[in-house]
Amino acid sequence: MINFRLVGMALAALLGACFAAGPATAAPSHAVFAFSITGTPELHLTTDGGEVIVQATRTGWYREDGYHQNINPNYLTGFCSSSDACRGDDRNYRSFFAFDLANVSGSILSASLSIGNPAQGLHTTEPSLLLNIHEVLTAFDDLVATHTDATDIFEDLGDGTLFGSYTVTAADNGTQVVVGLNDAAITALNAAIGSIMIFGGAVGSAVPTDVPAPASLALLALGVIGLRMINRRRMA
Repeated sequence: MINFRLVGMALAALLGACFAAGPATAAPSHAVFAFSITGTPELHLTTDGGEVIVQATRTGWYREDGYHQNINPNYLTGFCSSSDACRGDDRNYRSFFAFDLANVSGSILSASLSIGNPAQGLHTTEPSLLLNIHEVLTAFDDLVATHTDATDIFEDLGDGTLFGSYTVTAADNGTQVVVGLNDAAITALNAAIGSIMIFGGAVGSAVPTDVPAPASLALLALGVIGLRMINRRRMA
């Protein structure tokens, strides 16, 4: 028979450990460009008329809940934790980089996006993280406006056509992160000559989740104990 007294004692011990251990621990950061802006975000173009460098018109970030301040040029990208030097709020961020191509002429043959990364810009427990650059469909005026719940814009910064990727490591701290842009980006850039081109930045690898709370671990352990007792009864 199942000894319910033993089960109760086990539950009490597990719950006691739960309350002693406290709440779940926030996952570590998985982000780049923390504490930006630094350097100058630039678009480097090779055209049939020569080399052209276009400085960013606007930069910024959107938080996963759709929050954005139009006066903040910081372009933090990824998961910024409250548990480490990123000093974040345990939320995901995506960035944007807007460039005015009004003075660009001819045909664009190749391009790269050069983004300043602060000396302590990379925050991750992994050896590296993947930065993806995406097409953005949101209109410029809407993008740069202040929002509190524009989750659609947050999604747009990370789900459009992939324009390029770069694996960021600690060696990229204090440097310009240069992302080569692919053929899809070149096509979009040529179509945008004379207007504004916007790129979205998002961390491409899996975003960390919170460490399980002790209560969850306690319930899991109790479930294992219960299953073992039931199996033993069936075998008896």
